[in-house]
This record gives sequence, structure tokens and C-alpha cells, in this order.
Amino acid sequence: MEMGIYLRRFLPGVSQDTPVTYTHQDDYYMFGFVEAGEYEICIDFKTYQITAGTVMMTQPGQVYELLNSSGLSAYVLFVDSTFVEEIQKRVFG
Repeated sequence: MEMGIYLRRFLPGVSQDTPVTYTHQDDYYMFGFVEAGEYEICIDFKTYQITAGTVMMTQPGQVYELLNSSGLSAYVLFVDSTFVEEIQKRVFG
């Protein structure tokens, strides 16, 4: 991630807002808030059902894949790990 900190909104039916749907890892933190709809995500080989009103997070190095989504409207904050202090990393870990 070249931007350091970046906020992105995903809306249903908008092709450029389609989340990545293959298994992968990132080198940054992702903090997501689901405004509407729902999705299923596999993080480190465990599957989660995420619904409206839910906040979620992935850490650098976690393996994840978006499996399914329905009517998903969400905000995702991408944060380079250099912006996260050591004490915060321990809390997230």
C-alpha cells in the first residue's frame, strides 16, 4: 500500500467497488465497518459471517478471502503498519 492511510467505500453494484475475492495476504491493517448487507469472509482458515453494524479488522500477514456478499455497503480503512505503534500492535495481536 503506497498511500499510508486510505479510506474506501464499497457500494453494491458498483464494479470498481468490488472487493478482492481471492485468497491473499496484505502488509497493512484493514478496519472495516459494514453499513448494510452482509458478507462471508475466511480469515486464517476460519469463516466468519459479517452483518450490518459489524466492525472487523485484519492484521498484516493474515490470510483471507471474501467468499460471498449480498448488498454490501461498507467503509474500509487501510492503514500501513508504520502508523501503528508497538503498544497498539500488541492490543490487536
